[in-house]
Amino acid sequence: MRFISSELKERNNIYHMYITYADKDNKIRKTSKTTKLKIKTGRPRDDKNNKKEAEQMLIDFVNEFKQSINSNKFIIGMAGFNKMEEPTFYDYLNTWIKYKENHSKKKPQETTITGYIRKNNVIRRYLEEQKWDTLKVSDITWRHIQKFYDDKEDEGISQSTIRKYHNNIRQTLDLARRNGFISENPAKNEDIIIPDPEEYVAETLNEEEITQCLALFKGTDYWLSIYLSCNYGLRRSEVLGLRWKDIDFDNNMITLSNTLYETVNKETKQYEVKAKPQMKNKKSRRTLPLTEEVKSVLINWKNQQEKYKKLCGKSYVKAWDGYVCTRSYGDIIKPDTLSRAFADTLKKNRFKKVRLHDLRHSFATILLRKGINLQVISKLLGHSTYAITAKTYAHVDDSDKEIPIGIISDIMNTSEKKEEADKEGGEK
Repeated sequence: MRFISSELKERNNIYHMYITYADKDNKIRKTSKTTKLKIKTGRPRDDKNNKKEAEQMLIDFVNEFKQSINSNKFIIGMAGFNKMEEPTFYDYLNTWIKYKENHSKKKPQETTITGYIRKNNVIRRYLEEQKWDTLKVSDITWRHIQKFYDDKEDEGISQSTIRKYHNNIRQTLDLARRNGFISENPAKNEDIIIPDPEEYVAETLNEEEITQCLALFKGTDYWLSIYLSCNYGLRRSEVLGLRWKDIDFDNNMITLSNTLYETVNKETKQYEVKAKPQMKNKKSRRTLPLTEEVKSVLINWKNQQEKYKKLCGKSYVKAWDGYVCTRSYGDIIKPDTLSRAFADTLKKNRFKKVRLHDLRHSFATILLRKGINLQVISKLLGHSTYAITAKTYAHVDDSDKEIPIGIISDIMNTSEKKEEADKEGGEK
């Protein structure tokens, strides 16, 4: 390899350093690294200092690059130095994950990284099955990628999921291109056919179907979480993150302020459940009415939990003590486990095909058909904006205007109490 030239370029008001070089086959390549220094700060003196510092960083970057050539190493963008040998696409998928974790402008949330890892695991398994796991990054063609998409579509994988696979592959190969392993990204080849994004219209259950659905889970560890999801339209992370301290039995209120999610342990590489005292958005932190029926169910379960603790003794899992939706021996229910159990049980009993998340849509749809205002439904669901609620449920026919007595009166009373409490708090 030989060094050819270097330069500073502007990208999004940031100085970026570029090196042009010839690889071992005498092909012209480029590698780059950000300085993280702004070009225009609004202060002329700082602009001048940043330019000088960027120029010095470029000199250092070139020197490091030349040293890496002499020591038989090669620089990989912002990820540091690696051996000159070109990696396999199989391994480089994980390199891209590390790059996203450490060098993204806005650090991705753990749940986002876990999503990337899960998609990568599927891609890597496919590479193993096809005996493609030894292919170098530059060996991957658009035909390999297209076969993967076609095979996944034949398996019945949804279009949106295939597009997520495509996102991982495209970004991994973009990194490889920037680091000089390939000159063009095969994932961007015009011959690749990527499924169009599908507009998912949720299947919903009516009140009778919800009763039938709940009956399928009676006596299982999953019944309570599904019951609460049906009654309040909760997200999976919200219902599993519910704690006893979030329930005010005296004032008949439930406050949602904690969620559970799955992530990958970096040391063991195993999936684990974590709690996060943070909601999806500001409006997701909300207070809901505790109806008499739900109150009775929760009190009975709380008493049952205490009996299980005594019965299991030292075998009872204490790590999730204080959480509502636990197994009989105290362990938490993993989010993905709940979704799989829900889908498998419905399939086994030849029940209408709906997702766990569709219980949330069912709750909203039933209220809308009963004539409940969309603004109220939006607050109950914890949507970040009213527009999301309006767009999601624009198709619903609100022909049945009869307002149910139970939960709606409680909803209105709780909303009023909450507003009064907020006003009193503000006056103080």
